[in-house]
Amino acid sequence: MQSRPKSLVARSFLAGVLALLAFRLSQGDRGWFDFLILSILGATLLCNLIQLGRNLYTHGRGKAVWQLQRTLLYWLVGLVNTIFLPEEHGTIWRLGLGWAFLALATLDSVALYQKERRLLAAHCSTLD
Repeated sequence: MQSRPKSLVARSFLAGVLALLAFRLSQGDRGWFDFLILSILGATLLCNLIQLGRNLYTHGRGKAVWQLQRTLLYWLVGLVNTIFLPEEHGTIWRLGLGWAFLALATLDSVALYQKERRLLAAHCSTLD
């Protein structure tokens, strides 16, 4: 019997959160160790996202890849307009827009996780 594959959406989310925390903690004087940790976490995140895209393309017949790209765009716009926004550029409407995009990104990530689970369950049932 084959074990159920682990979720790449959850792994990518965890690697992204760890990379964000490491980036925030290492602000200021970044040494070689900080760059090493950020590089490892960034490479882990990138590898998980590439593999997730491949799985979605293979098992979803190319239809689910656009949801991954849309979700990444939501996360990028949301983070740039909230966490990475400099203090002098922090207007209320940009913060509101950033939080709205982060809410959309969260909802889209949950939908992507469910889609990944459905596609992998259908793929595993065809292998049995």
